[in-house]
Amino acid sequence: MSRLEAYYDQLAAPETDFRAQVCHTHHGKPVSEQQFALMVADLKTALGLAPGDRVLDLCCGNGLITRDLAAEARSVVGVDFSAALLDVARTHHQPKNTTYCHLDALALDRLEALEPEPFDKVVMHGALQHFRHDQLAPLLRGILARCTPEATVLLSYLPDVSRRGKFYNTPRRKLAWAWGRLRGLELMGSWWSLRQIAAVAEAQGRRAEAVSLDPGLQTAHYRFHVRIS
Repeated sequence: MSRLEAYYDQLAAPETDFRAQVCHTHHGKPVSEQQFALMVADLKTALGLAPGDRVLDLCCGNGLITRDLAAEARSVVGVDFSAALLDVARTHHQPKNTTYCHLDALALDRLEALEPEPFDKVVMHGALQHFRHDQLAPLLRGILARCTPEATVLLSYLPDVSRRGKFYNTPRRKLAWAWGRLRGLELMGSWWSLRQIAAVAEAQGRRAEAVSLDPGLQTAHYRFHVRIS
C-alpha cells in the first residue's frame, strides 16, 4: 500500500463529514454546501454531461461527486485505489445506475473485464496533482482505450503552474513551500500547464483546451480544468 493510499484510507473513518473526507476543504475546514454545489455544477458544465452519457469517474473517493454525476447520466462507474473510501461510497452514495471498482487509475486495462462497455465522458477531479508528469502519457492512454472515439476527458481542478504564486501567497505558505523544496517535496504535488497536457494529448491524436473554473469558486484563482476531445 502506498503512503497516499494509506492516507486516504485513514480519512474514511469516522464518517463525519463527507466533504472533508475527500479533502474538499478551504483553510482546513470543509467547503460550504453552496461551494460544493457550485463545484459540481461547474464540473458538469465543463464535462458537457448529457442524460445518455456513460461516465467514468476516476479517483472518485467516497462517491460524493459520483452520486451527483449519476443524477444526470445514463450510468457512472467510479474507480478509486482506496478500498475504505469505496466502502463509504457503496454505503452512502450509490444510486442504481452507479458501480464502484477498486482499481488504480494507472491499471484501467483491468477495468474492461469488469465494465466492457466504453465510456462517453471521463472525469478525474482534483487528482492529477497526485501523479508525476511522466505518468500522464500512460494514464491518458489507459483512459482513451476505455472510451468511445468521440469521448470527452476532463482533468479538473489542476494546480496551474503559471499561478503558483497565487497559492503560496502568505508568509506561512511561502515558508512551507521553501521548506518543502529543501526536502525535495511539493506540498501540492504536481503543478501542471496546458502546454504539458496538450503535447501528451496531441501525441495520442487528441486536442486539449484550458477551461476556467467558475469565478465564484474559492480555488478559481490558481486552478483550472483541461478538456481533452
